[in-house]
Amino acid sequence: FDLAIARKLNNNPHKLAKSLTYMGLGQQPSLWNHLKFIQPPTLLLVGEFDHKFIAINQKVSLFSSKFKMKIVKNTDHNVHFERSREFVSYLRCFF
Repeated sequence: FDLAIARKLNNNPHKLAKSLTYMGLGQQPSLWNHLKFIQPPTLLLVGEFDHKFIAINQKVSLFSSKFKMKIVKNTDHNVHFERSREFVSYLRCFF
């Protein structure tokens, strides 16, 4: 965790701003109308403290019974990093 924080602190602020400006979620096209066409089962993993993405994924899960949302306890947005064992466990069970 400390290494990840150190790496983030070494980010170039101008390059980070450019990245967010051109590649952030706000720049991506809306795909809400395409969700109903997704055929394979889909796992939606979100952190317990990531209220924004819990709300988004709750809406996504309404499009199809093939969407399965799992909330990972004691974690925020970076589930794969903060709770890597739980993340892998959920993936193994899903696949």
